[in-house]
Amino acid sequence: MSDVLRAGNTELVEDAFLVLGRRKTTWAQLTEGRLQVRATTYQWLYLRRVGAYDIEPRLWPVGETTKVTFTAWDGPTGDAVEIDAGPGVTITNPRAIGRGAVRVVADVRVAAGAATGPRDVRIAVDGVDAASARGGAWVVDSLPAAGDCESALDEEVADGAWFATLDGLVSGAFDASSCDIGDPGGPEQAIPVELAAGQTLTARLITDAFGATMYIARGCGEPAATACSDFPTFSFGADLSYTATTAETVLLVVDSFPAEPGRARYAVDIRRSEPVEIVVSPDWVAAGTSATVVVTGIGDGFVEETAAVAFGDGVEVRSLVLDDDTALVGIEVADDAGGTRSITATLGGGEVVRQGALSIRSRLPQPTCQAATQAEPIGTGIYVGSSASGNSDLRVPDLCPDATVGEEVVHRVDLQPGQTLQALVTGVAFDAVLYLLTDCDEQAVACSDFGRGPVTEFLEWTAPSEAISVYLVVDGLDEFDQGDYTLHVRVLE
Repeated sequence: MSDVLRAGNTELVEDAFLVLGRRKTTWAQLTEGRLQVRATTYQWLYLRRVGAYDIEPRLWPVGETTKVTFTAWDGPTGDAVEIDAGPGVTITNPRAIGRGAVRVVADVRVAAGAATGPRDVRIAVDGVDAASARGGAWVVDSLPAAGDCESALDEEVADGAWFATLDGLVSGAFDASSCDIGDPGGPEQAIPVELAAGQTLTARLITDAFGATMYIARGCGEPAATACSDFPTFSFGADLSYTATTAETVLLVVDSFPAEPGRARYAVDIRRSEPVEIVVSPDWVAAGTSATVVVTGIGDGFVEETAAVAFGDGVEVRSLVLDDDTALVGIEVADDAGGTRSITATLGGGEVVRQGALSIRSRLPQPTCQAATQAEPIGTGIYVGSSASGNSDLRVPDLCPDATVGEEVVHRVDLQPGQTLQALVTGVAFDAVLYLLTDCDEQAVACSDFGRGPVTEFLEWTAPSEAISVYLVVDGLDEFDQGDYTLHVRVLE
């Protein structure tokens, strides 16, 4: 809130935005005088992350001119500013604004027919690089398949980056309750995507003004989600990968969290791979578990006399049952397994190898905070862990709304200057609390405790202008809040 009140004046201020600490207080000190706080409300804020640079807006429509603000917080200042975003993008009329950072307002014109997708943006001041924003902006075209589900089916969507809004769309047409993050409950957009057998759809969602996620549904009359975002978040974006075992048209559903998105734009980047000869479903398993995966031959199926499947070190095949063109394969995964595994399968047409067909979610250790400082850091990936029989020597981070007296485990993450850490805890049967420390003896710098009970917890934090090690803590609210969890980690430039 702007400090506009002066001593000696008495005014009733309604709907002002004033950030207060968690201490109980009825007064806020201003530069001159004091402000009496008569009533407050809690508000969930979905803030846009700001790292070493900021580009606003970062969605640039084809054939349009957009006024864009470029900021490099730690870059050099000067008079001559040059901005480059690659072919098909013309940036004119750069005008420096403000002080203390490289902040430039310019007109960005995207030519008709320009290639859509992420763009690297380079900002130079007086010939010196001020910022290099890899994938800092997106060139997007208008989504042809916009509107209600039945209307969307009439349009063909090609590979590329597309923008639309959720304005005027309804909620509840699809059911994503089977996804890790649950059903968001907001307006939904269905996008038809045609896939050949063995083809993989890779989608990325980009939003700046509201939280959203994606999932796959079979049709307008088949609302249940059959595949969900790889990294579902309450933040601005999600990733999804889905491989078809037969030729089909699926619906890629963009679903927002209950906050009304209005006319705010989102973008979705859609890419389809070349078909593969063999598909594994599900395409991931957890370390230290036994599981059954379905292996489908595309084109050539299995033949009983020669059928064989192998995944390599750390994954032992215990059983193989044929069912037409597919095989039900029972596997046992070693406790210390991780990374990806290739599959080697003998089909009717001979031996087939597919690289990276199976992902293994590594099992996390249970170190104390002090031990975590000497442990190997974790990076982008999906992990499984347990806080049962963990530690309980950390107490009550100031940012968290309640005491955290349950068992906790601590994981180190190394960040480079300006990188953003996103962390998500899912699959819990206890009341988890997720928070972040920069030192074992300091208070938390970020915390997530969305409510009592087994709910998803998400936090996001951007590193300062120097490299730093941070400590991600999975804790329990009360004494008996402990158990298994899945930890999604993503480090963004």
